[in-house]
Amino acid sequence: MNQRYCFLFKLISFSLLCFNLNCYFNPIVTSVLSPPQAEDNNGFLGIVAALSPQSIQITGQIIDANGIAVSNGTLTILSRSNPSEGLLDSVDLNYGGRFYMKVSTGDTRIRVSQSNVELFTFTLSIPELGIISVSNQTLAGPRINNLEFYQIGFEPNYFDVFAVNPFDQSSFTAWPSIIQITFTEDIEVPSNMQTYLDTNVSTSPTISLDGSLSSVINGKILEIRNSSGFQIGTNRYTLGIGIRSASGKILSPRSFSYTCNAPCSSPL
Repeated sequence: MNQRYCFLFKLISFSLLCFNLNCYFNPIVTSVLSPPQAEDNNGFLGIVAALSPQSIQITGQIIDANGIAVSNGTLTILSRSNPSEGLLDSVDLNYGGRFYMKVSTGDTRIRVSQSNVELFTFTLSIPELGIISVSNQTLAGPRINNLEFYQIGFEPNYFDVFAVNPFDQSSFTAWPSIIQITFTEDIEVPSNMQTYLDTNVSTSPTISLDGSLSSVINGKILEIRNSSGFQIGTNRYTLGIGIRSASGKILSPRSFSYTCNAPCSSPL
């Protein structure tokens, strides 16, 4: 009897050992008993990071309905959908109406003012990194030009148009003989004005520009003489990147337009 019990005990022990070894080396059983935690946790942390608000740097230029930079104005934050530490409640515009601002992803409601007078408000939307839009603007006409992201800790320096004369989006019945474009700093003086205008000032429809009578005035003003080609309706001017500052900065993209109503007489 003792030998029989001893044999049964050994048989049961051996069976349990085999079962344990089979569980240990069976990948299906192992995954149930000891599921991998690190990978799941990493995935969860990735989702949390993607959904969390992020702080980013943006820049742009504020211009009023006349195409003039809102010089030395102020942007005041009215609300944020994703408040975050380290964000300012207001930032100042420089001489050229340009701002440099740290914001969070989501929607930011902003007020634009100059000399303590509110000009308009708008909503800046950044649903994710690399995508930005403006909406819910309370006043038609003003624009937020050249919105761009830039690297934190590095503030780029831009060369912008400060104003145009006649004002952007002006209407008249006689086409102006002279258009003046004022820049935020001195411009590079071209050696051949006609080639310079033909290359860097495009018009739609095509307008002939007279380089022989055009010039740079006081360093910052490009005075363009129109000659012919203007038509009834909207006439648009677009400035090219070949226009540079005296220090070599490339001009930020800019266009402006005029409407010529009948009889749309030639310049005097």
